[in-house]
Amino acid sequence: MANRTLPLHPALSVAAAGNRGAASPRRVLLICPPFQHLMLSSLSTALLATVLREHGLDCEEAYVHFDLARVLGRERYHKVTDGLDGLVGELLFAEGLHGRIAHPEAEQRLAALIGSADERARLRAMLAERCLERVRAVAPDLIGLTTSLNQLLAALFLARVIKESTPGVRIVLGGSACSTPMGGPLIAAYPEVDFIVSGWGEPALLALAQGEEPASPVIESHAPIDLETVPVPDYRAFLRDAGEFANAREMAVAFESSRGCWWGAKHHCTFCGLNGVELAFTSKSSRRVVREVRELWGAYGKNLYATDTVLSIDHLRHAIPELGTFPEGPHLFYEVKANLTESDVIALRRARITHIQPGIESLSTALLGHLRKGIDAIRNVALLKWCREQGILAAWHQLVGIPGETPEDYAIQIALMKRIPHLTPPHSVNPIRIDRFSPYFEGYRGFGWERLEPLPEYRSLHPTLGTDDLAAVAYHFRGIGRTEIAECFRAAFEGAVVEWKRRHQRGDGLFLHPQHGLIRNDDGKTYKFQPHSGLEKVIEITHSVTTRARVVAQSGCAPKAIDQMAAAGILHVEGSKVINLVVRLPEDPQDFGHSGASAPSSSMASSSPT
Repeated sequence: MANRTLPLHPALSVAAAGNRGAASPRRVLLICPPFQHLMLSSLSTALLATVLREHGLDCEEAYVHFDLARVLGRERYHKVTDGLDGLVGELLFAEGLHGRIAHPEAEQRLAALIGSADERARLRAMLAERCLERVRAVAPDLIGLTTSLNQLLAALFLARVIKESTPGVRIVLGGSACSTPMGGPLIAAYPEVDFIVSGWGEPALLALAQGEEPASPVIESHAPIDLETVPVPDYRAFLRDAGEFANAREMAVAFESSRGCWWGAKHHCTFCGLNGVELAFTSKSSRRVVREVRELWGAYGKNLYATDTVLSIDHLRHAIPELGTFPEGPHLFYEVKANLTESDVIALRRARITHIQPGIESLSTALLGHLRKGIDAIRNVALLKWCREQGILAAWHQLVGIPGETPEDYAIQIALMKRIPHLTPPHSVNPIRIDRFSPYFEGYRGFGWERLEPLPEYRSLHPTLGTDDLAAVAYHFRGIGRTEIAECFRAAFEGAVVEWKRRHQRGDGLFLHPQHGLIRNDDGKTYKFQPHSGLEKVIEITHSVTTRARVVAQSGCAPKAIDQMAAAGILHVEGSKVINLVVRLPEDPQDFGHSGASAPSSSMASSSPT
């Protein structure tokens, strides 16, 4: 019964073990603090507010992160949210809670990202006053703050500011930074917080808003919600507070098709700590997904960002094709498993899913096995190729420092990178980070680490906590005692990725031109392969992953010819599997791309036989 799905109904409040009595409803204000992404709505804030109002409760919203962004400036704000400096952004508010940062390196990073100490104090004072203005205008009995996107320290800072101004108001925190066991030490260390919700917020916040008193200040709410009963979020308050930011072309509103991870519930990727204890997968019906997308598009005319950990197979088979039947609609973003077929990719493009985040992580089959990705490198290559042909931007990251890695795993990838400049390169090269709830965290000794330590920034974030409590509230850790093989060649690997990006932007690579046939662009020149029936047949057979035996049997080419095509970079061979590396160009050059790379030239500089 632990994974039973609960309908969203006041009678099923997780606070029922507390004092139900003759409770009076509470007037609620939900606050979204920094550093919520500037161009993406807060799903949790808007959805929870919608839930409360649909149950007849008085609830207002305040998206105060926009106030900070207006003063900090869009560029500096984006540096916090778009890079790996989220914890540095948290330091801004840790300083407001605990005084000047004692660690010199943390202070330097904070100054470089945000500004001088005086500038930081001015920013916090401005944000505090803006927040208090909203509190005074609403006069709430209960204030909720979300903590999911490097927002914990900002939420704690604002909670203290509010309590000092309005001691009688009750404050509740929710979000990923509050998941058990993190919530207990947090509420003990920060008395300005009255309640912390670990898990799904709807039933817990609903009970609190109805005036119930929970049995414990840490409210456990981990049973999945019946998502069919959850309302479509109302984003009018969000767009009102966004002001001028709402008019930006890149502004998107968030929605969810599912919660949890269907893949992780079966094969938990070793590095992934997302979903915490809420890994169990539950989803909306495909009919509901289509209706919600259409309703949000009709109401706001904004592109949509799915917060799903991974696109549901049922939605891929049913909701996505139906969305593709509408003549107009929003562009969508989804995270997807990388084992999509070409027909899946075509369906995504027809449904206007122009941005995806596939779980590629590596172009080494051996490393993908260590990461428990359930896929091989050749399938990752296939997905990148089909996305390029369909004009879908595949945003992905290369992981390094993977337990079990060898130098050969990276040498193989560097060699492959040189052959695929026309495929979308990774956004960045990221060392493995050990996140709470991940298999790396839970079983670190089995992966070669002797012990774990919270990242150094946490000591500056929570300087009053002892060692054990600090380890209990931290989410990001580093492993101690394992030799990091990647350090020996990381510079060469990162250099290869940089070169890949440079060549991709230049338009290098292997293409099938509708008039000129097979061409290769390289450093501003275009080389044409001499027409050959055998070559054309092989390219036709190997557009998707197939076997060497099938290629030889159906093309009439000798095995040696297949090897020659592989050596020429036309084919990619992995064991018995093979795929060509050719990106097919459309008849209309305007239909090509969306990846940022230049469209290949159609002029022939010289010719080259296979």
